[in-house]
Amino acid sequence: MLCTLGGLRLQDSPRQQPKLLLLLAYLSLEGPKERAHLHHLFWPNAADAANSLRVALRRLRAGAPGSFTAQGARVAACVPTDAHELLAASEAGEPGRVVELYRGRFLEGLDLEDPSAELEEWVYRTREVLAARVRVALLALGEAAASRGQGGLAVRHAETAYLLPGAPEPEAEELRRLYLLLRPGHSPYAAEVRREAERYGVTLPLVTEEARRPEAAPSPPPALPPVRSQLPTFGTSFVGREDEVREIERLMLDPACRLLTVVGLGGMGKTRLAVQAAGTLRESGAFPDGVVCVNLAPVTSPANLISAVAEALGLFLGGPEDPLRQVARLLAPLRLLLVLDNFEHLVGMTGGLVTLLEACPHLKLLVTSRERLNVQEEWVLPLEGLSPTDRHASGEDHPGVRLFAVRARRSGQGFALTPQTLPDVLELCRLVHGSPLAIELAATWTRVLPVNELLAELRRGLDFLTDANGRGPARHASLRVVFEHSWRLLGEREQAVLARLSVFRSPFRRGAAAEVAGASLPLLAALIDKSLLLPVPGARYGRHPLLYDYTAEKLAGHPAEQAEVQEAHARYFLRLLAGSEGALAGPGQRAALRELEADFENLRAAWEWAAAQGEFASLRGAAHALRVFFARTGRYREGIEFLAAAVRDLEARPGGDPATLGELLIHQAELALNLGAVAEAGALAGRGLDLAGGASPWARMAGLGALGVVERRRGRYGEARGYWEGALRLAEAQGSPEASRLWNLLGIAEQWLGHHERAEHCYGQALHLSRERGHLTETARVLNNLGGLLILSGRLEEARGVLEQGLATARELASPVEVTYFLNNLALVTGQLGHFPQAETYAGEALTLAQATERGPVVAEVLETLGRIKLAQGHLAEARALFVRSLSAAWPTREWPLLLQDLEGMAQISVREHQDARAAFLLRLVIGHPASAGRLAAQARAALSGLDLSADGEPEGADAEDEDVEERLLATVREIVAQPEESPALPRWG
Repeated sequence: MLCTLGGLRLQDSPRQQPKLLLLLAYLSLEGPKERAHLHHLFWPNAADAANSLRVALRRLRAGAPGSFTAQGARVAACVPTDAHELLAASEAGEPGRVVELYRGRFLEGLDLEDPSAELEEWVYRTREVLAARVRVALLALGEAAASRGQGGLAVRHAETAYLLPGAPEPEAEELRRLYLLLRPGHSPYAAEVRREAERYGVTLPLVTEEARRPEAAPSPPPALPPVRSQLPTFGTSFVGREDEVREIERLMLDPACRLLTVVGLGGMGKTRLAVQAAGTLRESGAFPDGVVCVNLAPVTSPANLISAVAEALGLFLGGPEDPLRQVARLLAPLRLLLVLDNFEHLVGMTGGLVTLLEACPHLKLLVTSRERLNVQEEWVLPLEGLSPTDRHASGEDHPGVRLFAVRARRSGQGFALTPQTLPDVLELCRLVHGSPLAIELAATWTRVLPVNELLAELRRGLDFLTDANGRGPARHASLRVVFEHSWRLLGEREQAVLARLSVFRSPFRRGAAAEVAGASLPLLAALIDKSLLLPVPGARYGRHPLLYDYTAEKLAGHPAEQAEVQEAHARYFLRLLAGSEGALAGPGQRAALRELEADFENLRAAWEWAAAQGEFASLRGAAHALRVFFARTGRYREGIEFLAAAVRDLEARPGGDPATLGELLIHQAELALNLGAVAEAGALAGRGLDLAGGASPWARMAGLGALGVVERRRGRYGEARGYWEGALRLAEAQGSPEASRLWNLLGIAEQWLGHHERAEHCYGQALHLSRERGHLTETARVLNNLGGLLILSGRLEEARGVLEQGLATARELASPVEVTYFLNNLALVTGQLGHFPQAETYAGEALTLAQATERGPVVAEVLETLGRIKLAQGHLAEARALFVRSLSAAWPTREWPLLLQDLEGMAQISVREHQDARAAFLLRLVIGHPASAGRLAAQARAALSGLDLSADGEPEGADAEDEDVEERLLATVREIVAQPEESPALPRWG
């Protein structure tokens, strides 16, 4: 462990040279780096920086072996740091762990020898970021203690937060939270917090005893100098943003809020929103001395800021007195709202704003900027695209649609929203992610293009969005102009990192940004402050989608760097996939699935890159976890297509790898079996074995296992057992964890063949192996099958206990497929025990889950269970309808022995209804043809494949009763029984 909090030392290492450890700390927190980057960062003035790095790495290797890796031009740390753990705990919402880890300031006592300015800034910015996280954690602990009535503990946490070494100045909201914790406990620091808050113009809430004190009489207002109140006017109406206007009004009337910054990308409508809100505040009389807007876009120097303010206010400045002091003195008595528009290029002048606020107690500032001002007094309102709220329908009331319609009608071509144009306008708003500027620019083109053609142009690229009328301000002439302005405000390193981040297709974690794009923690914070990155729930970072094409274009301008970043991105996410396999099998499955889901678009990009590059080893390493992900989330068909696309890419490459192709085909076969697509699965597994059976032991084992499942689905359990026994021999010879699954499958074969003792032995072996390796998913499956066997053996109470244990495991895994199986079997056993209401509850939940995952065989099985529950209660009509629906759902995919259960249930109904001929026929079919099970199943499916049935088992477009459907099914079965043909067998693999 590398300890960086409260000092800098490497545990269990004789080497404690500060510079070497600082190098390790930097690499650990910021991810792998190029040697050239480390040269100028750590040895900016060295005659031979490359040699200095080589010497440093040699010393580290000798004194702390295994603490880093150096492959080619990249160096990466392999040692964890306490700072990294603190950040992880903060992102996971564990304040207690955050405080426990913080033993002092980051790199406290470190004396940097001849540091580069960049490295020095990294140290101090990281120190502040970490300490700020700790203060937030302490405040959370203090508030939790106060809610439990532990006032003393709450005060201790608050005092520690206030005095925290290395932390930046508390923000306004933090001062309020500190005071509410310190004052009730009579902390001596409460008065200091109040004084500090007053110095910054922050109004603190009163605690109970303070609220009872009489208020001092207000002082009479002073005489007012002449001030010109003015706001700009616009040639177009204000549309949308009503909620944001109300929020600005609320904040500007809050005594605690003196400076509010509306922050967002260019084109988000910050100026229109601020002016609209300011006009409303002026009409309300809240600022009797004026509401004034200052356009700072033409101001080229921070030094001219005060002059621009004075000019907008109509104030005359003269004499030797400092202009800032003059303005402050003149505005001191005024109740004034000052709107400072387009402040982003003047962030170096924020000290002047603070001075004005300190000198003018009644002054309030409303600022628009693409970047946060990062001063203590600042409150921030982030502004994103127009999107529907809970009160808006996703139609004409969508604020983006309203804006488009108003601006399009203004073009003079008679545009109107109609049922034909509305879907295209909604799609247009979605494509530009609600950007008001983009919507307005698009609307100007309706005078020359119908909206459907406009939408087609927009899909080709955002460069289409220019001002067709040429009436808008030059800085809003197109989205490209807007983005170029933001780009020019960035430093060189910020530009480089933002361009590299364009390889991410969806929000990303800090570690990914560091490794792939070289984004340090301070750099990410700076890009968030400039509205170019957005914090996303789940401790991730995103960006406004409109920026994606622009930044990707910047990266594409450097082809070598683009290729390097794309490779780094792909390798990172392929490693993530391969490394998730263990978590997907154990108690961490739910969290692992959430993470993979959040990263899915990045995983897709990585997978496509590997297929295009012919990275066979990477594809094989990631394929298993990928298949498990698709199976656990019920996205079987999507998974098949995902894998098939890679197969097509690989087959198109000369000199392809048969083993990789074969393995990918077998993974597809596994997913096809989940869907019930038996013929497709058999073809895929057979082809996969042909390609890889001799080159990949895993493919041979998994392919035999898949073919066994295909035979099982055809009702050929003897053949299935032969495949599974061959696969099990290979698994045990390889020491494969698949052995537990194969023992489980063998148990199924023995059970259906009527060998119950052998089946129980197989399930016992499978249960032992799955528990030994902590494979909860396989454990759940075995428990389900064992429960089914116990039901079949009449050991009902035993079965219920096993199934309840398994259901708890399946719910822990959040696996809808496994939960469905357990619910169905619990419905069956509780029904047999006579607990009918509970049985129907279990079956109802199982049916909902089965239908949601589109698993036809499971839907059929649950319907059959419901039918038996109704039959046991004597509800014959309901039971018959459920059996018919089960048969209808079952023909394409369900195993023949299970289909026979439906027919046997219908036979029982016929017996009760004294329909002797039908009962005799059904019982003869069920009992008299066990040897023909496979033939009957295959021919029944073939014969019924053209039967036009809806999901509920009734003919499409007809109002026929269930009895009509039943007659059609049974007539088909009568024909099948008389046919002598056998279904073709699968190829035999030894």
